[in-house]
Amino acid sequence: MKNTYVKPEMQVEEFLANQYVAACGDTEYGNYKFLCNAGGGTYGAIFLKNSDGSYTRLSSSKDSFHACGESHETPVKDHYYEGLFDVDSNHSNGNESPCLIWYKEDTKNEWVWENGKRVKKTVGLGTYSYSGHATSNMSRDSWTTVKS
Repeated sequence: MKNTYVKPEMQVEEFLANQYVAACGDTEYGNYKFLCNAGGGTYGAIFLKNSDGSYTRLSSSKDSFHACGESHETPVKDHYYEGLFDVDSNHSNGNESPCLIWYKEDTKNEWVWENGKRVKKTVGLGTYSYSGHATSNMSRDSWTTVKS
């Protein structure tokens, strides 16, 4: 069998980036942007879900929390806790809605409301003062990430 000569050809493909490529771990060390919308602006209470499935109220009373409706930028590495927004503090009657809670640890003010009194409190999360926001968007993967 006789070999035939084939002239070599070079094919060049131009690389066009169709997505932003994060350098230096932008999404790993950047910030989330999420909308504080738990409860849709209705007044109610925020409850933190404990490891045993029970709930601890974070807001000072049954109607002391309402979503501010603003977008917040928080560090990706911060903790975001599962919880409930509940309009009547009876989290077994169907009025509650799941939410993710973000709050800042406040080392200067380590007090919370409990049974109508301001007391120093330590929960599974450590000593805290509730100064936070809650979103009904439970999928952090869908939150916008920005450079820090």
